[in-house]
Amino acid sequence: MRFEYEHEGQLHVVDLRQQPDGRYQASWRLVKPPEEGEAEETTLQEKVLDLEVESPHEGRYSVLMDHRSCEIRVGRHGDERRVRTARGQVVFRHLDPYRARSGAGLGEADGRAEVASPMPGRVVELKVAVGDTVEEGQTLVIVEAMKMANEYRSPMTGTVSAVKVAAGDAVDAGTVLIVVEAADD
Repeated sequence: MRFEYEHEGQLHVVDLRQQPDGRYQASWRLVKPPEEGEAEETTLQEKVLDLEVESPHEGRYSVLMDHRSCEIRVGRHGDERRVRTARGQVVFRHLDPYRARSGAGLGEADGRAEVASPMPGRVVELKVAVGDTVEEGQTLVIVEAMKMANEYRSPMTGTVSAVKVAAGDAVDAGTVLIVVEAADD
């Protein structure tokens, strides 16, 4: 599972993998996005951590990281993530994988967008139904994966034309959850 965040104008990428024993391995990279003509981003710094995570309360995590224990609180405010530890607080901007960097929504070229889960998980809550009018950035569905609630948002203003899952459903990576058709001009 890949997460992208922006902090002080720099792009941070976290790849999180669950190991067979239930622990996680996190690969953190500070990257320079590809410039025009370049195929891939450039890694500036990198660190790999083995994590054991326990989340007794929403947004509060007890983490065993490289044989050191720490408490982490994560607050969500829109696309902002406030991460608080004993060392202080850092504010990141979460880069939504369903919104293009240019600000244009996915699927706008053909007037249709399929919102899919990028990782396996369980549908916790549907926020829309077929026929609902939605705004770009509006939360459509919440999927729990690796003890985290992930909000998937509409990449465009339009109408929900299909809801392909129900609350409680288990989903695989790539499963289409919701289909949105662009609003008529």
